[in-house]
Amino acid sequence: MSSVADLEVDVATMTPAELEAFTRGLNRERCRQEAIMATHVHRVSLAGAYLADGHRTVKAWGRATCNWSGPEAAR
Repeated sequence: MSSVADLEVDVATMTPAELEAFTRGLNRERCRQEAIMATHVHRVSLAGAYLADGHRTVKAWGRATCNWSGPEAAR
């Protein structure tokens, strides 16, 4: 599956409109991935799946699993 993020871009040859369109595409993809991750972490929390590894909270699980910072895990 190809996505906007898979493309190599030569910024120097792009028009301002092309740069803006490409950047908006990247932002859409980032937001989509963040929504998928948030849904997944919520499901892990609801299922209590983080407890299997001995973590007391889903936040602690996220920090250990993904090396998230405290604020990032709290989001």
